[in-house]
Amino acid sequence: MPVGCLSGGRSVGDADSTLYLNSDGMGPNQESGSDASRQADQMAVMQQTLLVQIFRIPQDEGNILSCQTCSTFSSSCCQTESGWSALACLVEANSKAVWNLPLVRAVNSLCFQGYVCPGILVTSTEDTHLAVLEQCWKHHTLISPPGYKIFRLGLSGGCVVTPLNQGPSPSLPDAICAVLWDLKTSERVANMENVINGLKQIINQFRCRETLLT
Repeated sequence: MPVGCLSGGRSVGDADSTLYLNSDGMGPNQESGSDASRQADQMAVMQQTLLVQIFRIPQDEGNILSCQTCSTFSSSCCQTESGWSALACLVEANSKAVWNLPLVRAVNSLCFQGYVCPGILVTSTEDTHLAVLEQCWKHHTLISPPGYKIFRLGLSGGCVVTPLNQGPSPSLPDAICAVLWDLKTSERVANMENVINGLKQIINQFRCRETLLT
């Protein structure tokens, strides 16, 4: 995943959080600064930085902003969209997976950190939720929001990014649940024909994504 050093893009003076403290020259408050630094270190251990490469699929050709960094993945720069909006759509789409409550809890635990080219949504979450998201990505059960496409997931360790791997095919039980949920919300009959057609659509979407990534 082509992303630079995420930990060095912001100086201490630019940070909004009081957890980013500099103990130099604090005088009598140096001890409290050390306590805050230790607290920040403890929280950093508990949190993991998850990177989600996600792009909105361009619809309006007249609203395209060219970007050399994003051009491999999209005809328009990711910065034409709000990172907050992308995360909100991701959470909303996966919160409908009521048959997979661990996934619902995991996506709702994501904290927004930033959105940088090429389409890298920077989030943080705890280890337990990260493990769930890693398994869902592996089994192709993490849902792309309508109008968006998720390309990759990765774990950031400062300047080092470890991509999360995917299995060879979607999970059949989760695919069936997704089809049944779609039929219910669209008030269509869940007969064999509609279920099979829904599964074919999921398989075709999977094949299209594999073609784009190769």
